[in-house]
Amino acid sequence: MLIRRNMDDLFDLDLAEDQIAATYVCACNPRKFKHYPVDWYARQTSMASGVVSSSCFNNRTPENCAYSSYVQINATLDRKIPNAPRAHSLLNSGLVVLTPSKEQANKLFKLITSARNLTNYVFPDQDLLSEVYAGKWKPISWEYNALRMLRTVHPDVWDDEKVRCVHYIFSDKPWTSRKNPDVNALHFGILHEWWWKVFDEVSRDLDSLGSQFIQKYVDNSV
Repeated sequence: MLIRRNMDDLFDLDLAEDQIAATYVCACNPRKFKHYPVDWYARQTSMASGVVSSSCFNNRTPENCAYSSYVQINATLDRKIPNAPRAHSLLNSGLVVLTPSKEQANKLFKLITSARNLTNYVFPDQDLLSEVYAGKWKPISWEYNALRMLRTVHPDVWDDEKVRCVHYIFSDKPWTSRKNPDVNALHFGILHEWWWKVFDEVSRDLDSLGSQFIQKYVDNSV
């Protein structure tokens, strides 16, 4: 993840001791992963330009994703749409805000050690938190956990100037290569460059020993 703007206001959220705050999941599945939930959908992407159209596969509707224009127009972060799709109740665990306590830890431990089949979870930690805090998680705005594919699949939501924390979702992390990890999504490379710019700035401020240490964990190939 990459912090771009101050997020201290998260410490001032009005949360009960048994509540959690997080951003919504994006249920668009732009890479069309077959193991993703069946009620998520994949948008049609032009291989030449990286432009995403509004058409969907398998007759799934854009309203399945909480970041769709439908939801943005018809609901605020604090109001649920009646009969909303299941994905609207799912949080993304990249960033969560809570008050740590023994009671909260016991609640999570109890579910993990219960007889239920946890292998049904597609996203283990995320699905676990969504279940434990069902009806008790408070949605926060996307910019605190800016999933990097939102810039391409939800350009009406994304704003570069509002991003507070970039979540480099998927396995092709920026530190594995300076190259754009998705040549079919040109905007993807911009977020990649953001990370490398900060990395280079931090590296210049380190002594030689510190620089040598962190360089072992990145791939500078271009």
